[in-house]
Amino acid sequence: MSGNNQIKFIVVADLHHYSPTLGITGNAYKMRSESDQKMLAKTGALIRAAFDEMTAADIDFILIVGDVTNNGERASHEEFREMMYEYQQKKPIYIITSTHDWCSDNNPRRYDGDNVYDDVPNLKIDELTKFYKDFGLTDALSVYKTSAGNASYSVRPCEGLTVLCLNDDFNEEGGSGFSDEHIEWIKTQCDEAKKRNDNIIGANHHPYLLTEFDKLINNSKTVKYKNELALKVAKAGMPIAFVGHTHMQHITKLETDGNEFYEINVAALSGYPAAMAYCTVTDNELKINVKHLQRFTYDGKEYTNEYLRNHATNLFTKVVKAAANNNLDEFIALVASIGMGKKKASKLWKYLRLPIKKLDTATVKGTAKLINALTFGKAIDKKAAKEVGSERVLDVALQVFLNILDGGIETVNEDDAKFKIVRDAVSLPYRIVTAFRIKNSSLINTLNKIQNVVGPIMTGGEINSNNAVIKFPNQ
Repeated sequence: MSGNNQIKFIVVADLHHYSPTLGITGNAYKMRSESDQKMLAKTGALIRAAFDEMTAADIDFILIVGDVTNNGERASHEEFREMMYEYQQKKPIYIITSTHDWCSDNNPRRYDGDNVYDDVPNLKIDELTKFYKDFGLTDALSVYKTSAGNASYSVRPCEGLTVLCLNDDFNEEGGSGFSDEHIEWIKTQCDEAKKRNDNIIGANHHPYLLTEFDKLINNSKTVKYKNELALKVAKAGMPIAFVGHTHMQHITKLETDGNEFYEINVAALSGYPAAMAYCTVTDNELKINVKHLQRFTYDGKEYTNEYLRNHATNLFTKVVKAAANNNLDEFIALVASIGMGKKKASKLWKYLRLPIKKLDTATVKGTAKLINALTFGKAIDKKAAKEVGSERVLDVALQVFLNILDGGIETVNEDDAKFKIVRDAVSLPYRIVTAFRIKNSSLINTLNKIQNVVGPIMTGGEINSNNAVIKFPNQ
């Protein structure tokens, strides 16, 4: 690129379109819908509202980084592709597919009354490349086909920018990532882009770099593999990657031999926060400004982003209410709907009903007072607890959860009372274990990881994940 030219584009992830033909009424659908961050029946309306907004913007193209359907159902794919054909008339659209698009768990579902059926026709992994060929592949500079039948491709949507649209479903060793041959193809594409003096960005579905929260739910082997994969693509010449999968907004960087590799994890469009990453490329930098869909209309009724927020936390609040109202059947149905199973749900009821029930009314001040009485006033910052006061413990916990999803729209600094309360509460189990000199390295390591997530989640972390400027490396 040269002069004052700018390239503008938008990245979205995890659209998870669900066809209404798969069932949108009955108890089975209701339980599934109410336990999911995603909109399911409303995804079509949400996607249309987002694409109406995006295609009306002053941009050059739209990039979709995987999981375009709920679970790979053919009906969902067909409806989604028709929508994309319509919007493609307004702006170029590049699509990457991923595991939800061929239903990697081999269980695409439909709902009828109280029943869930898995007899749904779905697209296979080797059908996706042809099915979505008009959204990038026909314009590709180069295509790499994996042994599984899916494909990566490179495009040049504008002069001065090469985009590597990568399919990372298989690394040929049973996990996500890239084979050595695939990495070599990536390097070749980067080398060719540099000869054209292009800036380079990559896009694939699964993350490379794991946040402290991700590390908490992944084992050390996965963390090590992901870091090594990031190093490989960075050394191949790809300095920036857009990803999805986690449904969480965050930007992470990794130092690699003096250079920096950046990963922009774009939160889900299919539910809160309904993220759209507006991007601008200039000669030497990438500017990212994440916007959120504020409203959409479904079945004649308008829904707002606040509705999406409430829907994202719906499962937690309903579980607490079920415990508070001593409603065993509803509690079991809600917990089982997320795949835990009725047997485990019953055990949770037996052992955790009373603590969960207390969350319905427990205030920060009252809970802190109780904990401090049991720990001789050493556990929770008293001044901070008094300042937060009558706010419910549940509401504070839900805000932390929403911060994980949206990348910290409502951040606080480390001097804030709410930060101190969450920090002290989360560190309490670790302090108890160490105080009693419990020698369980696995437990201690896990509790220490839990402590480490507070800072990034509450403060937003080192990089503003919703508004950032990233420098491209010198060619």
